[in-house]
Amino acid sequence: MYRKALAIDPDYYDAMVADGWTIWQDARSSSEVSRSDAQHECRVLVDALISRWPDLPDVLHLDAVLLMMEGEHEKAEFRADQARKAGRSYLWGYAIVHIYGGNVKKATELFAESINSALVLNNDALFCYSHCLTLLGEYKEAIIAAEEYRLRVPTTVYGFTLLATAQAMDGQAERAVETVRAMRQAHPRFTLAMFRRHEPYRDANTLDRIVALLKTAGIPD
Repeated sequence: MYRKALAIDPDYYDAMVADGWTIWQDARSSSEVSRSDAQHECRVLVDALISRWPDLPDVLHLDAVLLMMEGEHEKAEFRADQARKAGRSYLWGYAIVHIYGGNVKKATELFAESINSALVLNNDALFCYSHCLTLLGEYKEAIIAAEEYRLRVPTTVYGFTLLATAQAMDGQAERAVETVRAMRQAHPRFTLAMFRRHEPYRDANTLDRIVALLKTAGIPD
């Protein structure tokens, strides 16, 4: 749809950014496309956007999350801070780079600020806030937020993994198993390999710990 719009108007800025965001989502989450090919395609597009609009927040946000996926975590966090200073954006990537880069406290503060200042609670911010609380060891609060997210967005697979991770880390192994069992009914093809692709942690030990808990709860390799 974005490409059709760009065929009509090649200078349609919002369509270009949204097309890049879509490609980035494929690189992160799709099991049907090559991650390296999607990342390369996204990089070409982002570099073209930066050459034309180097100071616009949407472009900087997209570059930040792409740098994160490319393993350039320090550059990603620097770019995210630039994006936030540049102004408001409909993208939400400016804070997740801090989660995966290991600066969880900063990410928590940013998502709390977003939640507290919004007239309507953003589901993505709620998800990421629960993610932050889990990594900080605030498991009870993380579970409350994760359960609220599951009520709001009941179909996404990562709502299940978010809740199961918080439950498992809190020592609620049986509840984590129940959550994964429900997840596998809704998403029978989901595997830990897909989860690993989606979670670009700078610290491999953090990812390995979460994967081990989810495997114990019942998600297959």
